[in-house]
Amino acid sequence: MYREISNQDHLGSTPLPQQSRTVDSSALDSSALHSSAIDFPPVAPRLLRDLNRGQRIRLVRESVPESHRPLLEAMGLCNDCDLHLCQSRGTCILDIDGSRVGISEQVASSILAIPVSS
Repeated sequence: MYREISNQDHLGSTPLPQQSRTVDSSALDSSALHSSAIDFPPVAPRLLRDLNRGQRIRLVRESVPESHRPLLEAMGLCNDCDLHLCQSRGTCILDIDGSRVGISEQVASSILAIPVSS
């Protein structure tokens, strides 16, 4: 499952002034009190060649060239698996559950990936 990620730059935005508010705790929705999900800003996808060696990544399936998808999927590159980037310069080498797969520089230069936490 994929979601659209925006490449908006927030570096130049002016922070909003801090405001102090009092909230009546009895008015809070009980589901909000039990929510453990924390919303983090999405990480922008980057080309495989722009990522660092040693990073854990997840491929953006839509960026994989259609003509190469069946072969790459047969080698274990799936849209929901975490991969370990062994080499990103020249031939791109990915570790998939202990097996290494090499992708040509030309193919790797069109594939996007999202870094994931280790």
